[in-house]
Amino acid sequence: MQIGDTRILMIEDDKQDVEIIKELLEGRHSFSATLEHRKTLAEGIARLHHHPAFDLILLDLSLTDAHGLEAFQQIQLTFPEMPLIILSGNLDPLQALHLLQHGAQDCLFKGHFDATVLCCSIQFALERQNLRSELREKNESLKKSPKS
Repeated sequence: MQIGDTRILMIEDDKQDVEIIKELLEGRHSFSATLEHRKTLAEGIARLHHHPAFDLILLDLSLTDAHGLEAFQQIQLTFPEMPLIILSGNLDPLQALHLLQHGAQDCLFKGHFDATVLCCSIQFALERQNLRSELREKNESLKKSPKS
């Protein structure tokens, strides 16, 4: 099944990690993605404000201007509807679980995933976010409907 072109914003300060992700996304017949990169959280947030048409964010938790939970929280507070996948080289599994419980769609450990895992993570994150949006809309609709 061919998935439409997924627009991804990657916020990552390590150029080598960006190149690895680009290589993993290239040449996938069942997955098409456009990757745009920003080095800092501030640049990433500014880009999202000026071009909100991204489908997903890949976020490193070790940035020069934000680290760990701070980076995650800033993105979550500013763009709560945007699916977010965490990339980390040194994330504790309990921290990863905490991030998932607070809205991250997935946590990928650098050096421990391949193209298939990355593409599946992205596709699953997008689908989960769509389901969350549908549930939110249905809940709002139920709240507005008259009670019998």
